Amino acid sequence: MSCGWVSRHIGLIDTLGYGAKEAVAVYVVKGSEGAALIDAGYSPSWERVIKGLRELGVGLEEVNYLFLTHFHLDHAGASHKLLHHLPNATLIVHEGAIRHLIDPSRLVDAALAAFGDDLAPHIGDLKPIQPERIEPANETRYRLGGVDLEALFTPGHVPSHLSLYVEADEAVVTGDAVNVRYSSIPFPLPPASPPYYDVDNALKSLERIRALRPKILCTPHYGARVAGDRLFEEERRAISWWRDEVERMMDEGMDAEQITAGMRAKLLEQAGLKLQDLDGYARDILLTRLLKISVIGYMGFFMRRR
Repeated sequence: MSCGWVSRHIGLIDTLGYGAKEAVAVYVVKGSEGAALIDAGYSPSWERVIKGLRELGVGLEEVNYLFLTHFHLDHAGASHKLLHHLPNATLIVHEGAIRHLIDPSRLVDAALAAFGDDLAPHIGDLKPIQPERIEPANETRYRLGGVDLEALFTPGHVPSHLSLYVEADEAVVTGDAVNVRYSSIPFPLPPASPPYYDVDNALKSLERIRALRPKILCTPHYGARVAGDRLFEEERRAISWWRDEVERMMDEGMDAEQITAGMRAKLLEQAGLKLQDLDGYARDILLTRLLKISVIGYMGFFMRRR
């Protein structure tokens, strides 16, 4: 599904991030008195987001809020372009992320350093956001008429991460507080972005979401998942297994390249897959670049503790 309703009030828009289907999603929550867009996608995707809002029947002037779960470009990159087309929207983000949006130059440089210059056409840029259009998130309810959004601080992926609870739909729009999943690979991948990734906080945030007993998790990477104890246990086990494996390989003296190769080999072997048989996004992005980024994130966590 490239665009559609996943619950009564929540719609999904596939931004076609990295030029791939089912890689980067954003969500819209619609009430009787307005709407909220949650995350923006990479900047080259902004037209896709605008088109998705219209296909869902959400007028651009109806959008009261643009929530960003955090400041990484796959979530925030199109913010400046979207705000230009959303005249009534206030950008809501964790207070700790505001400085990155007012001066985003380092975000673009960091993304290109992590992913490679060849992905620059997909990553795009992020222009400074006018401070008067930004408000810091509070752990409170944002009312849209018949449906409220409750901001939850969920650190781990980054310290300034938030998720949104939509009680009316028994759903949580998670951001990167949960693992990456993709249709062609049967295992979750922790989004352990350096330099701030914190395993302990990631597990605590997962439990905070679990305690709400949601029926739906609306995830950016990718899609709406039926929530339940089994899913949350799979999420927890994946984060913990990565922690144990990366620490063991570090203790054996392996560097980031060696650990990345080792983790990829283990994951593929467990799934009975071969890298060359996977589609381009799984092969060239998820299990190469994003896998290495997560390895470095875990390594950074351990190096800060030693």
